[in-house]
Amino acid sequence: VLAQQRGGDALAAATPARLIEILSANADISGDVVLGIAARERLGVIGKRDPAAVVPLVMAAIEATRGVTRQEQARRIALIGVLSDIGPGAEAAVPLLSAIAANPNERNDFVRTQAGLALGNIGTAEALAGRDAANRGIVDRAVGGATAESARQMAEEHAYLIRQELRSPSPSEPMLEASLDVLAAGGARMAAAAPTLARAAADTRLSSAT
Repeated sequence: VLAQQRGGDALAAATPARLIEILSANADISGDVVLGIAARERLGVIGKRDPAAVVPLVMAAIEATRGVTRQEQARRIALIGVLSDIGPGAEAAVPLLSAIAANPNERNDFVRTQAGLALGNIGTAEALAGRDAANRGIVDRAVGGATAESARQMAEEHAYLIRQELRSPSPSEPMLEASLDVLAAGGARMAAAAPTLARAAADTRLSSAT
């Protein structure tokens, strides 16, 4: 506990540039993960108060990290997480995050996922449009090349996920929307999910947008 307190005191005095160095060096299990998380949290606090002091530096660090190795991928995820934590103040990063979220050559799916979450947390019209366009692209690539059999299996899997959410006292609309996007992209090939879709449509707990 004392060691964590001393570490927290040191981070409190660190500049955003130094915090980014600490986060980047401790983003995966080869470093001090607790220290990395603390650095990310501190960057989020500073970034919400003064986005201009943090967001450009984080963007530059993301662009300098290509994500070739596992460690670099972990850094990208952690750095994008800072922008997600900052939320609306990170609006300047929307073009970069949209490009990452939509990039089919990104080596780690979690990098794209984190970019999409960050766009959602930023929440501007441009950010949400970038997130939705990236999601549609990912879904279209996944479904477009599916055989009839793999499409049927995909329909059954997502129908199951939807039923699981509908059994919950508080269904997650983002989770439902993700499965519905896949089913919509598959069109008639997803007919196996039709009964589940009818059940979802009749559920009064869900918004009309779901």
